[in-house]
Amino acid sequence: MAIAKANISELRWCPVPGGAQLRVRQTAGATVCFNGFPKAAADELEPYVREHFGLELQKDAFALTGHNWGKLSVHGSSVAFTVRGEQRGEGVPVLCRSVARSLFSAFDGCL
Repeated sequence: MAIAKANISELRWCPVPGGAQLRVRQTAGATVCFNGFPKAAADELEPYVREHFGLELQKDAFALTGHNWGKLSVHGSSVAFTVRGEQRGEGVPVLCRSVARSLFSAFDGCL
């Protein structure tokens, strides 16, 4: 897979069970995920991303056990939890933002 540097709008480092994941968000809104990284690789990747892409590596903090409480919100092509104003990862990919907003507005008071 090849993604042109100009098409990368954000790089996120996400802990997942057994390691870490690099999420590459493209300017068109699509996100590509790469799995299988050791958790400690973020320390090496961070200066590389800054130097070669001119971006800061965003780091997500998830509760890998328990819950990620927050409000559901639509971010680009996915639905995510927002906790204290910070996005806590990408949850469900969606095809249509208006449909996602309609579906999840019913749950807004429950979370």
